[in-house]
Amino acid sequence: MAVSAGGSTYTAKVCSLPTKLVVPVYTDGSRKEIPGIGLVSGSGVYREHKHAHLSLKVHPYGQGMLNTINRAELVALLIAVRHCRPGVKESIATDSKCSMQKIGMHLRSPSSTVDDCHRPLLEAIGHEIMQRAQAGDETILLKVKSHIGIHGNEMADKLANEAADECCMNRHFDYDLSNDYTQPFRDKFWFQHTIQVQTAEGPVETKACIRDLDDSLRKALHDKHKLGQPKQDSLYFQLWDKVQPFRVKPHSDALWTMPSIPESHKRNIFKYRTGQIWNKNIAFKRRMPYMPGQPIARDTRCPLCRGDDSQGHIFGSCMHPDMSKQYIARHDKAMRMSLVSVPYMYRNMRSDRLQRRFFKSVSCSKKSVL
Repeated sequence: MAVSAGGSTYTAKVCSLPTKLVVPVYTDGSRKEIPGIGLVSGSGVYREHKHAHLSLKVHPYGQGMLNTINRAELVALLIAVRHCRPGVKESIATDSKCSMQKIGMHLRSPSSTVDDCHRPLLEAIGHEIMQRAQAGDETILLKVKSHIGIHGNEMADKLANEAADECCMNRHFDYDLSNDYTQPFRDKFWFQHTIQVQTAEGPVETKACIRDLDDSLRKALHDKHKLGQPKQDSLYFQLWDKVQPFRVKPHSDALWTMPSIPESHKRNIFKYRTGQIWNKNIAFKRRMPYMPGQPIARDTRCPLCRGDDSQGHIFGSCMHPDMSKQYIARHDKAMRMSLVSVPYMYRNMRSDRLQRRFFKSVSCSKKSVL
């Protein structure tokens, strides 16, 4: 692919390995797990040339969200571009299609990689290619298959593996980028979550930016709020699980289209189902006033009974006498409504087995109410 900007041309071709070009610079990255240490990464750059031989081991840095194989590949490409000879049409070979696609995206539309955790590296590679293009030098990126016997690619892979093995031995590297391009979101507001980092003294909790706004954000929210994993030993879950066979779907969801239910009530129902009913706990976590005109909430105590406030506390467990009366009245009204709907629901049961089970459960409910 070729990209033009400001009169300069950036070229990245995906093709079979040409035979008449100059000898390519081969690059590769490696990421592996070492027992007792964890995941480590390394990068390798290799060119077999009589007058411009290269055989470089690079430390790409491997901590937190930047400990990826993609960073190791991009670091190798950056070192390779920096070693391109001026005045020579150079080609750089990599087996990383992902890295080539990211570089192409950044050259075509820099805004498309604004949320990429490897953006500083992409900017550095783009800058080097631009400098060569402005000087009239062409840079070609070649995609090669891995582990098919290409000597240069196999040597780059070997160097990358050796660099990864030596990361934990404090050995000398030809290039050490462990302190470069490590703050991708330093100039913008970004989301952080708590992670555990292994140190000599043991695991330590620290704050770290999430890698992206897709899978990493979903995983961070999932770990925090247990999305999709309800507490299955709770009474609410067990009761809900038992009534599922008797659910009449068209009527169970009919409230959203019923004109007799005000929109304000529907909004409150939706807030309840998503856990967003306003309470002292939420006000405390968000550092906001619980009531208009009040100072910022300093605790999570219920203003009525001084218990721990929450959505569940408001709707079922507040011990204040006025709230208890409302719970009893709500329960009685709900039971009367459910008993009135029994004949209709019973007629809609197609299975004799479901009818028997439903009748048995309703009979027990009637006895408890009477």
